[in-house]
Amino acid sequence: MKDQNPLSFIGRIRKMTILLSAVILTAVTSHASWTAFTPSDYAQDASHPGGSQVLTSSAWNRLIDNVLDLNSRIGWGGAKAWVNFNGTGCTPNCTIRASYNVSSVVRNSAGNYTVNFSTPLSNGNYVVASEPYVDATDGTIRQLWPISKTAGYVQIRHIYADAGGFRGGYDYDRLGITIFGN
Repeated sequence: MKDQNPLSFIGRIRKMTILLSAVILTAVTSHASWTAFTPSDYAQDASHPGGSQVLTSSAWNRLIDNVLDLNSRIGWGGAKAWVNFNGTGCTPNCTIRASYNVSSVVRNSAGNYTVNFSTPLSNGNYVVASEPYVDATDGTIRQLWPISKTAGYVQIRHIYADAGGFRGGYDYDRLGITIFGN
């Protein structure tokens, strides 16, 4: 019978991740600011029965920085910013659950928010993507729409559709957007 222990599976994923990260860093070490992993970048994983090695947090951070730098150099078009936030109870700042390159989300009025970027984009010619969803409690379809875009922020409006048509100006607790562009 095959080993069904989830920790064994996680250990295999970690080993593959270490191998992949080594391949990525080996491929890009020609750049002066990039450095390959050394033995001190690895630590024993006591939570895994096999005692596999994992990257230290500083090595992970270096790997992420290198991949992001590589992304910016070859233009893979990754997200320039994203945020998941609670649009209710904002005073006026909303609670950010998770984000990248977002310094704050401010509620301007009911269902109207300004998402401020930590590092401005090069201009306002970017794409704002949000995930439409159906609220299971009342069947409404919900979506965030951009109202105004600048290099430093995007103003968005939460709208929803129900049997009565499209409506706007409604605060909701699960909101998020992703920004693609320069």
